[in-house]
Amino acid sequence: MIKVYLKKAEEYELELLKVFVRETFVELKLDFKNNASVLVKPNFLLAKSADSCVITNPILIRAVLEVLIEMKLKPFIYEIPSMGSVDIAAKKSGVYDICKELGVEIKPYGEFVVFSNDSNVHYKKLAFPKELENADYVVNLPKLKTHSLMGLTMGMKNVFGLVKPEYRGQMHFKTGKDREMFANMLVDVYNFVEPDLTIIDGIIGMEGNGPSNGDARKFGFLGASTNAFALDTEIAKILKVEFEKVPLLKVSKERYGNIEYEVVGDMIEVDEAVKFPSSFSTNVSGTLANFMYPFFRKFVQARPIVIRDKCIACLNCKNICPAKAISVQKGKAWIDDDVCIKCFCCHEVCPINAIKINKPYIGRLLERRFNKGLRDERDKKPE
Repeated sequence: MIKVYLKKAEEYELELLKVFVRETFVELKLDFKNNASVLVKPNFLLAKSADSCVITNPILIRAVLEVLIEMKLKPFIYEIPSMGSVDIAAKKSGVYDICKELGVEIKPYGEFVVFSNDSNVHYKKLAFPKELENADYVVNLPKLKTHSLMGLTMGMKNVFGLVKPEYRGQMHFKTGKDREMFANMLVDVYNFVEPDLTIIDGIIGMEGNGPSNGDARKFGFLGASTNAFALDTEIAKILKVEFEKVPLLKVSKERYGNIEYEVVGDMIEVDEAVKFPSSFSTNVSGTLANFMYPFFRKFVQARPIVIRDKCIACLNCKNICPAKAISVQKGKAWIDDDVCIKCFCCHEVCPINAIKINKPYIGRLLERRFNKGLRDERDKKPE
């Protein structure tokens, strides 16, 4: 049976983290062959410092690398940040120095090859780095965060960072604000990668307006599994999130069926449910605006808005926008609401939180009423 291994952890203390990684291999009965190559995929959404709650903590990355090396394996780092190069992100976080000391290569952006999977729904072929094809094993190191489009980003979502960037933009543009379609595409991506081990950094994560501009929150645990869907499912329970409110988990259940797994290790509890982004609608069929006539959408739908006084015109938002809805006017970014598809990629990559998510009052009111109706229906007992 699939296992999910959980461990309480209050601080990023290297030796304790190495113990956890070693225990993970024992608890999950993992047997990586000597001298095998291991692609280690952290979360480097943006170039951030080591203490940032945006990226996988460098001390955890170091712990994983050191244990893999002592097991006579050959790990290397591969990641494609949303903005900038992996070298820039690694240097900013300190991972570059760690890898240099340990003799671990940080692979640069290079050649891509096409993977095939006929069982997928939307993408039966997709381009991934050649390093993924050549690696013997994949170790996935996500950061526990909230996400403006998906609600939560955990193990399954993290492997999206291995998709060729051009395809990532196309996927956002194709799905627009249809959360379930995007979730289906993420399941397709996960089916291509199928990491051999996922270890999630939940010691200090993020809530609120994640995945880059939210608030740090100490969740105080680490989690690991050979199956990221099982791991993500258990973490959602820990965070007191109803399963059907997380599009990726809902869609995964529809495609994979009910997953059975055993939880081993520590019992993890949090005092309060995680706080979702202001842009996130708990109606997983999409925002309420999807059910309204176009005329009414502006009164109910969450949308990104540039805070002009804060904008430094770095052009991150303009460069990443899959709909080409952002231009520069009078030295500041400007979003054309008629073109914007509300994927919130601009919000993700803004380095100074100069893009806020505005949800109109009528939209908030209708959403509360809609979700209350769903809860009332679930709470009804059969006669």
